[in-house]
Amino acid sequence: MSEETEKIPSPWLSIWLQPRQTMRWLEQREPDEMIILLVCFAGFSEFLVSASRFNLGDYIAIPLIFAFAVLLGPILGIAGLLIATFLLRLTGTWLDGKANNRMLRAAIAWSFIPIISYSILWIPQYFILGSVLFESRIVIYGSKAHLLIVSLNVLRLMIVTWSIVIFLNCLCEVQKFTIWKAMGNCFLSAAIFWIVILFIAAIIAVTIS
Repeated sequence: MSEETEKIPSPWLSIWLQPRQTMRWLEQREPDEMIILLVCFAGFSEFLVSASRFNLGDYIAIPLIFAFAVLLGPILGIAGLLIATFLLRLTGTWLDGKANNRMLRAAIAWSFIPIISYSILWIPQYFILGSVLFESRIVIYGSKAHLLIVSLNVLRLMIVTWSIVIFLNCLCEVQKFTIWKAMGNCFLSAAIFWIVILFIAAIIAVTIS
């Protein structure tokens, strides 16, 4: 047993402050075991975030939003995982990256742990704020609801930022990159993704017109 393995009894905790060591620990085991579960929970959480951001409650009932989050969130999470893995592997080879698909999936999925932790707050948020959480109704400035929303938004920003930090460190470890190469890997992947999206959108626009 390696020294890193002895120091990481639980990857659920170590991923927060020791992402590189956690990736090494997972590499010695079966990192695929929890990946689907992690991305499903992350997809659920991100679906609710999008529903809140786009005021989906103005158009459909709140129970339907949660139902869609349960049904569609995991599907979108898995699709996002597959796309991100493909793009990171593709562009990573251009930068002499060493990761295989297995460890790239692990790096992506385990970096969602902070976001998944935040998802636990959705139920108490709904019980406290009610449907305003997903609607465009104006909350009175300075009210308890307004202060709670601001606090939760700041908390989410901190969690998302830390999730990105974790992911970059995980990517550095599995690809054997410096932090700058890891950022370049992400930038190239995002650029290709949006180029493809814009290309498809342009084709659809031309076809419809």
